[in-house]
Amino acid sequence: MPAMANTPLVEEETASRLIKYKVDFGIDGDPACHVAVEIFWPCGSMLPVVLFCLPGGAMNRRFYDLADKDARFSFAKQMAARGFVCVIVDLPGVGDSDRPRDGYELTPARVTDILAQTHERVCADISAGKIDDDLPPLPQHQSIGIGHSFGAMFTVLQQRHSRPHTAIALLGFATHGLPEYLSADALALATDTQAVRAQLVPLAKKMFRESYPEMGSSAGSELYGGANADRDAVQALKAARDRLLPVPAFMSILPGNVAPEAADIDVPVFVALGEADFVKPPDNANAGFGRSPAVDLLMLPDTGHSFFLFESRAFLFDRLAQWARGVADIK
Repeated sequence: MPAMANTPLVEEETASRLIKYKVDFGIDGDPACHVAVEIFWPCGSMLPVVLFCLPGGAMNRRFYDLADKDARFSFAKQMAARGFVCVIVDLPGVGDSDRPRDGYELTPARVTDILAQTHERVCADISAGKIDDDLPPLPQHQSIGIGHSFGAMFTVLQQRHSRPHTAIALLGFATHGLPEYLSADALALATDTQAVRAQLVPLAKKMFRESYPEMGSSAGSELYGGANADRDAVQALKAARDRLLPVPAFMSILPGNVAPEAADIDVPVFVALGEADFVKPPDNANAGFGRSPAVDLLMLPDTGHSFFLFESRAFLFDRLAQWARGVADIK
């Protein structure tokens, strides 16, 4: 186990103020929809940095704020205690965000565009002081993208789409996908990136028989992380379980899922992986981000896929905060 963090874990909710927020989006043939967002605003000293956090597959934004009455497992509250504004987002169709009638309409490109609009609106209102009448504006802040697993895939896609972030942190994610879950036909097609992307919707319909599927219990056990996970946190994580978005989910398991986009990322990248995770580290983490000026890799011992369930989370919070201050050039 690495040396534990110097910053004690916050145990209560006094370190931040919670603001609920909505951003509209539209899909042809559906009524107006919105993305649900929560903003954790530091109550103490504040850094001019916004963390824009996307949850993994079959998870909603609660993943970043586990256990309402116990802040020890809350990424959002722990990072707010360290001075960061923390924005946690329900992907469209998930959690408290509206669900379009046809989940197959939520393709990776469409979700990425909705997330880009959401980020632009939230950050503009933070800059202008429009988030809440009692909160000051935070002009000239920097944005850092945080994504876990499926959410990390979208963090990469969003950065390639509109380059909104100073840096990105990818938790429990690698571009080699999970090809063991693919049929032989899909695996053969996956060798041609353009061809397989052109067929994402029909291929997803073959794999997922409904437009907002639920993950099975065996996949759920992998998310919960095994014997080393804290039992209280495991129980709290159940409130974060949600439906899948089938087309992006299919893309996420493809070998080389977002490898072309990752290769074009030109900002610093932080990659954290658990030694007990089913997502295995690539042979060379730096190689997948060829244009990035710096790739930091953190391996977390005795840690499964849902990082915040494990003792190593304290170490992760401090290392990630230190890295974020560094890439934002905060002394």
